[in-house]
Amino acid sequence: MATFTVSQGGDADGVSIFATIQEAVNAAQAAGPGSVVEVRDGTYNENVVITGDGITLRSVNGRDAVTIQGSSAGGALGTIVLAPGADDVRIEGFH
Repeated sequence: MATFTVSQGGDADGVSIFATIQEAVNAAQAAGPGSVVEVRDGTYNENVVITGDGITLRSVNGRDAVTIQGSSAGGALGTIVLAPGADDVRIEGFH
């Protein structure tokens, strides 16, 4: 199991982290089932597409600390999209 961290500021605390949720999700999918994407506080203006199995996407500090504001809100693509065949995906603590 691998953990991938997302922060709007990029690197923090000497840890290499991702600036976008999608970049971290892509890395987690490449690492395989059981991978976790932890998102630090902030508002993220992006759409996230999850195509892999067994990924957990979660807010570090809960739903009041992190918002994913889809860049295509109101369009055909939702803020978080689970592609067909993306099984055992967990999404925790987001608005």
